[in-house]
Amino acid sequence: MYRGYGRRYLERYKPPIQGLRGYTYIGHCRCGHGPDAYYRMPEGRVVHASQVFGMPAAPTKEQEIEQLKTEKEMLEQRLKEIDETLKKME
Repeated sequence: MYRGYGRRYLERYKPPIQGLRGYTYIGHCRCGHGPDAYYRMPEGRVVHASQVFGMPAAPTKEQEIEQLKTEKEMLEQRLKEIDETLKKME
């Protein structure tokens, strides 16, 4: 536990994490409700440790493109629904 050492100690002695290239250990939460740890992703986003260790492997470019196409279709459908609702209200 890092109790009493503060941020300098954490910056100097960050726990090594295997298999997390690009992730940086930020520190634990000071909420007092349990052992929480936070990491900075390579993109700069801060996430909880449970999100880091529970994350699936990064999608391939093809999978990402397919996901974006599906999301685009869903958004277009939702926009159509909203347009129809607005037309009915007029």
